[in-house]
Amino acid sequence: MCQIKSAIVLKNNIYMPLDENSHEVMIKKLKLKDVDGQIAFVRVEMIPIDGNYFNHNLKNWKLKVDQNQTPEWFDSKSTEIEMRKEIKIWFKKRFILNGMEIEEIKDGLWYIIGGTIGNVSGGTIKNVRGGIIKNVWEGIIEDVRGGTIKNVKGGIIKNVWEGIIEDVRGGIIKNVRGGTIKNVWEGIIEDVRGGTIKNVKGGIIKNVSGGVIIYPNDKKIVVADPNYKLELFKK
Repeated sequence: MCQIKSAIVLKNNIYMPLDENSHEVMIKKLKLKDVDGQIAFVRVEMIPIDGNYFNHNLKNWKLKVDQNQTPEWFDSKSTEIEMRKEIKIWFKKRFILNGMEIEEIKDGLWYIIGGTIGNVSGGTIKNVRGGIIKNVWEGIIEDVRGGTIKNVKGGIIKNVWEGIIEDVRGGIIKNVRGGTIKNVWEGIIEDVRGGTIKNVKGGIIKNVSGGVIIYPNDKKIVVADPNYKLELFKK
């Protein structure tokens, strides 16, 4: 199974795209294939020993060979040294850390633990652990475990465990297990099993089996299955 951070090792170089972790996609793009029984490439991954992608101490990252057989020219030690150089570039170009400011994300695969993103108009942000995202227009944000996301007007936010999402006027938020979603005007919130949704004035909330929803009397909120057990409060 492909993991962060994946690459294809060739005889004379290493192919590690910033925004792709599927070996099969890389192989297809490079049009690679073994010839006459000779292995032409090696699938590898650099993975954090402690499981924390935000630990950028290079000693925390080790090489994993993701296939049973390798060609004679492949050397794991030299490959690991070169891969550490490659992931330093990846850290610099795709991670947003404390104190950093990014005006806009339009594409690519990003990771955030601190700092500020002005606008998200495309791409994917994974593993949100902190920081501020000011405006979401399009794109995908997933695995939210901290930080603040506000002014959501489009896109998809999924797998919410902690943090704050506020001023929702569009888009889809799904798989909510915790955190706080507040000031909801439009959009869809689905598969809610925990957390708090408050100041709801519009939109659709469906598949609710836990958590708390707070809303005023004068706005209609659609809950797909009223048989779910839900502690419901009116503000």
